[in-house]
Amino acid sequence: MGQATALFHLMGALRRAAGRVFLAFVLTLIIVGGGTIVAYVVLRGGSFTNTFVDIAAAFIGVGWAIAVSLLVLVFEVIRGLVAGVRDAAKDAQSEIRDAGKLVEGVAHSIEHGRK
Repeated sequence: MGQATALFHLMGALRRAAGRVFLAFVLTLIIVGGGTIVAYVVLRGGSFTNTFVDIAAAFIGVGWAIAVSLLVLVFEVIRGLVAGVRDAAKDAQSEIRDAGKLVEGVAHSIEHGRK
């Protein structure tokens, strides 16, 4: 039962992480690419962009988007590891508590068996 719950939590964490990485990629691409074009237009005194500027903005945007996405991915991996360790510690405490009850029950049986 614990393995199915762990797998369910892992798949949910992977889904959330993938969504956050994709969202970070898209937003960074839009912001950096658009910012590059706006900076060009402002520095050129309001003239329109050409194909070279659009391609350069796309490359700069994609480069930054990949970097930010990798950063978000590392953060999500660390968050998943911390959550996994917390769950494992909670499960271990539960198992230790159950083992203590078992030992207590055996000791109780032995004590009452001698009387």
